[in-house]
Amino acid sequence: MVKSGFFFKVRLIFALLLTLTIFQANPGLAKVYTIPVHADAFVESQNPDTNYGGEPDLYVQYFPEFNETSMTRRAYLKFDMSGIPPGHIITAAKLYLFVVGNGGHPPPNADLYHVGDGWTGATITWNTQPPTGNYLATQGSMFWGEYYAWNLFESGLWQPAVDLADKKLSLLLKLADEGPLVDFAGYIFSSNDSPDSRPYLEVTAVPPTSSSINLLLLD
Repeated sequence: MVKSGFFFKVRLIFALLLTLTIFQANPGLAKVYTIPVHADAFVESQNPDTNYGGEPDLYVQYFPEFNETSMTRRAYLKFDMSGIPPGHIITAAKLYLFVVGNGGHPPPNADLYHVGDGWTGATITWNTQPPTGNYLATQGSMFWGEYYAWNLFESGLWQPAVDLADKKLSLLLKLADEGPLVDFAGYIFSSNDSPDSRPYLEVTAVPPTSSSINLLLLD
């Protein structure tokens, strides 16, 4: 019999066992993929409706005065990422470009950006270039006759899983300072239509490994 003023409360305890599966990169199974450029072109502010796809060179330049006005050139590159198996995790990635010309004192920095994939090398122009996305990396003081690399993880803003999902990666290369400058500055790189020394992407990717953790939840 329960005495007056005393109450007994029965609490039910529910236990729920959960198994969480965590996917992590396995560095012991890393593989390096060399991916040639799929499409590229440069665009030019002074001829904003002209397409320069199919040219042997990519121009990334600024002219303070060219035919009585300034002129800016930028380069776009697209890579087919379908060769990396689904589910793999990219742990390193670098863009390699071969310099065939340079100018500026000192040589300027060229910045790399991520952009959308809604363009083709045969149609892109200054007026149709995609919006500039996240800044990825920079490279400077480059001289002709050598390959130079941009580390896509430098800024920490690249999300490779997104590009792996749609199997494409598009990049923009432009001068860190596009004017106004006192003197000419810029670079010329070999393009996909060059007879040799073409652009390429070097990617390290690893398959995921799974591990399970059991959690006991009490209520």
